[in-house]
Amino acid sequence: MMDTLITRGILCSFFFAIAVTVALAVVEYYLVSNREYQAAQQAFTTQSYNAFQAVSSAFGAAVIYPELMSTLFFSSTYANGTSSVTFPQFLAFSDPVGAYWLPGVLYEVEWVPRITNAQRPAFEAAMTKLYGFNKTIFNFDNNGNPALSSVAATYDPIYYVSPMDNFISGLNLGSDPVEGPAIQTALTTGIPFVRAAFPLRGFSGVPPLGFTMYMPVFYNDTTGKVQLFNSGGGHYIGCILPVFIISNALSAVLAKQTLSGIDVYLFDTTGDAAAPTPLYMGFLSRTNLAPATTVMTSLSGDFVSASSANEFTIFNRRYRVCVVGQGGTFLAQFQTYVPLLIVLLSVFAKLLTSATPIYWFIYIKTCGKEFDDANKA
Repeated sequence: MMDTLITRGILCSFFFAIAVTVALAVVEYYLVSNREYQAAQQAFTTQSYNAFQAVSSAFGAAVIYPELMSTLFFSSTYANGTSSVTFPQFLAFSDPVGAYWLPGVLYEVEWVPRITNAQRPAFEAAMTKLYGFNKTIFNFDNNGNPALSSVAATYDPIYYVSPMDNFISGLNLGSDPVEGPAIQTALTTGIPFVRAAFPLRGFSGVPPLGFTMYMPVFYNDTTGKVQLFNSGGGHYIGCILPVFIISNALSAVLAKQTLSGIDVYLFDTTGDAAAPTPLYMGFLSRTNLAPATTVMTSLSGDFVSASSANEFTIFNRRYRVCVVGQGGTFLAQFQTYVPLLIVLLSVFAKLLTSATPIYWFIYIKTCGKEFDDANKA
């Protein structure tokens, strides 16, 4: 009877030890896995910060460049209110593969002078000579086809383009329904103006989404100097236009970063931050890039950086960089077999320890029975 009770007690202890072992194994697995999750969270924080800094810095550099261009270049080549800037000089200074900005961020830079109607014939003759075929000041008609600009007191045609663009040169932005109001705003306020993103013209197929900065240039008759901002005493002579294709710019910037398993979004939060305009979505670990169609409120999950702290300003517009870890794909980069291995070794050790008393009990009982049988014999 006593042996039966002892046996039952040992077996109950064994099964209780198994239950405790399993419970402890679950806790250990959670603790070790949580350390991997924390490592993933830290890595995501670093990557999202790097992505934001890269984007904001690249656009910041692009803003500084036209300022340098106006103060260093035009100031030295403009005299008596007549531009002496040559096309080779413009190309040399605004070459996008040069050292003035990260290649691919700026699509092109345009010089848009203010032309009077009296200057139009000479200007069109100069364009024709420069580009090697008949060039006139034009506008796009309702069907998107070039049409000769009607007579006006003044024109704002694209003259120099870097890289050289034969098609878009001559477009009269001053009377253009898409970009005319933006140039007028820059001229009136005397400070640079950034237009909301729009489909850029002059491309075959689906026009890319982009935006343009309008940086007005003034000539001060009193000081004889060119100035980017109209602080008084200057008359408008033209506009420097940096042009961005959003997908090209973002992919060029982010390609320089060590980013894996995350998506990067760009939103325009100017005006209504609660309903921002999606501009870009880049799948960094995949092959395709596409315009963003996702609203910011749908960005959710364990790895999301979408707060207003990730905003930067380009003159009158604000943009927000949002970074999203691709769910399990991002976390999987930090998951290993270590938690499972630790749990298996722990379970084995605990079961081995729990089974030892039973082994000795069975061994003693077996030896005792053999001893009794020997004595009876």
